[in-house]
Amino acid sequence: YNDDRTLTPATRNDACTLRFSPDGQVSGQAGVNRYRGVCRAVDHQIRVGPLAATHAASPPGTIGGPFLRDLADVR
Repeated sequence: YNDDRTLTPATRNDACTLRFSPDGQVSGQAGVNRYRGVCRAVDHQIRVGPLAATHAASPPGTIGGPFLRDLADVR
């Protein structure tokens, strides 16, 4: 994960995934949490969200939370 300041390597419990379904749904893993939502194309841009996610406690420094925040800003 790269937040434009620091490159943080993922750990085994920190993997993030993103799956696109033909019906416009997205889902995946964000560290210890799972999420799902919608994805659509608008004016040649991909828009993701809104997303629903589980909120399990993650170890300090994991990237699942930042991944979900950044995913909601995808354009």
